[in-house]
Amino acid sequence: MDNIFGTDGIRGRVGCPPMDARSVLGLGKAFGSWLRTRSGISGSSSPVVIIGRDTRYSGDMLAASLAAGLMEAGVHVIDDGILPTPAVALAVRAGHAHAGAVISASHNPYHDNGLKFFGKGGFKLSEKEEREITDRLHTPVETEPYPMGQKLLPVNCISDYMEFVIRSAAGTQASLKDLRLVLDTSNGAMFRAAPAVFQALGAEIHVLGAEPDGYNINEGVGSQHTERLSHRVCEVGAHAGLAFDGDGDRLIAVDASGHKISGDALLAIFARAALEEGTLHPPVLVSTVMSNLGLGQSLAEAGIRHEITGVGDRQVLERMQEHRALIGGEDSGHIIFLGPHCTGDGLFAAVKLAVLCLKTPLEKLASCMNLYPQVLINVPVKEKIPLETLAPVQNEMEAVRRTLGTAGRILVRYSGTESMCRIMVEAPTRDKAETYCRRIQDALQACTG
Repeated sequence: MDNIFGTDGIRGRVGCPPMDARSVLGLGKAFGSWLRTRSGISGSSSPVVIIGRDTRYSGDMLAASLAAGLMEAGVHVIDDGILPTPAVALAVRAGHAHAGAVISASHNPYHDNGLKFFGKGGFKLSEKEEREITDRLHTPVETEPYPMGQKLLPVNCISDYMEFVIRSAAGTQASLKDLRLVLDTSNGAMFRAAPAVFQALGAEIHVLGAEPDGYNINEGVGSQHTERLSHRVCEVGAHAGLAFDGDGDRLIAVDASGHKISGDALLAIFARAALEEGTLHPPVLVSTVMSNLGLGQSLAEAGIRHEITGVGDRQVLERMQEHRALIGGEDSGHIIFLGPHCTGDGLFAAVKLAVLCLKTPLEKLASCMNLYPQVLINVPVKEKIPLETLAPVQNEMEAVRRTLGTAGRILVRYSGTESMCRIMVEAPTRDKAETYCRRIQDALQACTG
């Protein structure tokens, strides 16, 4: 059976499989029965799963369905309400539960929702583990009858999460009182935690996107839409703007002049700062094939090895563990600080960035990386036909590669979370990047209709 999981869990339109009540109940049963087979959890005692969700209107319904499936499989459930994704991961790591589940579609619009799981140590499940759960979903496994699971009292892990961020991300820097910041919480899961943490650290804050109504998540705000944030930063004379996505595991920044600072630039900033502080051991950073060419150049100039892996923060984490890297992430703003943390965390990264901004303006920090013009086009597709079978697309891609040589690159892939084909081109100028993107797009649409 095909793996139902994409690059970051399962996503879809609410009310349609796999994001309808019946499907999510089945997912709960499959995950619950799989969880009982894990070492140290099987036997008469029942494992515990903590559930968190973002602010979408569909969160309550899907959480109830997931909880019902888990309890039918003999798993106890803690429904801790609206939580940023990293808070769920850390709750598992802290021992509040054996596993975690997050109901969120991240940066997608309100009418979508999704589901992702965290296992031992607060880490996302491996692809192998996801396939094992998918197998149980399609072919139910005979198991011993267990007593039904129960719904346990919430543990309010949001407080523990905020204390962790203040302690671990701010470090010995107890005060940010000299900073004026604008926060954009995307009307999502960070709408309480992010302002509270920066207030506790003494920063002067102005907040956007912190009035969720179930339908306005990511709507013109957040890490995907930084226009309002840029305007507000300039309006109030802030030192920086910090934007999160719907579930809080991404960070995109804006400098004092309103210029957007990409996830790749943030990775360069964090890696070079850690190297300067003597804390980047070994001197290596992991990012994905989507990263800008400028990131590799910035790292090479500083003597930092650049490891490149496939798309998705899970693949980044696996490569980080392989090479004992302490910092890794994606241009989308997923940034992982392995050691203190176990997953991407927008708020953790935001506090670390704010601490650096106390000594050096963000625009100067970001000057450590020259950004190649990059154009990304998302082409809707009805069916994900293997790209290698589309000869016109392959021919056009090869022609563009020959033209660019070493002065740019292209990447064409299907999204793991949406019915899209993503075409990305980097070139010496934006006009050239757009032209090459359109050529590949035209070839793709001629093949797929």
